[in-house]
Amino acid sequence: MNGGPPNLTSVLQGEDSGHALSLSKGGDPAAIDIGALLAKAASRPAEPYGFGEIRWLVSGALDPGATMTIGVCRIDAGKGNPLHYHPNCDEVLYVISGRCRKFIGPQSVEMGPGDCIRIPRGELHRAETIGAAPMVCLIAYDMPRREVVFLEGPLARADARRD
Repeated sequence: MNGGPPNLTSVLQGEDSGHALSLSKGGDPAAIDIGALLAKAASRPAEPYGFGEIRWLVSGALDPGATMTIGVCRIDAGKGNPLHYHPNCDEVLYVISGRCRKFIGPQSVEMGPGDCIRIPRGELHRAETIGAAPMVCLIAYDMPRREVVFLEGPLARADARRD
């Protein structure tokens, strides 16, 4: 293999045999059903919560081939999600709009648009909005079926929920 980055056009045309490229199972680009891989947030149903909503874009429940879970979460102004943890996965939260105070264990940090934080598996966490606007964020988990255990509020229960 050559040491430089591949030229995608050369690889696709078979002119660069020094780089391995697999666009799909079997290496046939036509075998990809890109429509089945596309998730449009506006077409996904909102899952309502007392604090706002989550729209799941990618998960094992939506796509058996998924290897992670991704959603768009909205926490309404003046609200927060309940204290919870994920026993089987890490979470990454990226703020799209609005502001929040993110609590992880006994610590907290203020977050705004463009901020990103990783919450390790098993860590207790929650978020509360700051200001008069809702906070919208992208949430991602490193498992296709994330588990969540709520420790407070109406969702609190001893068993884990799988999304």
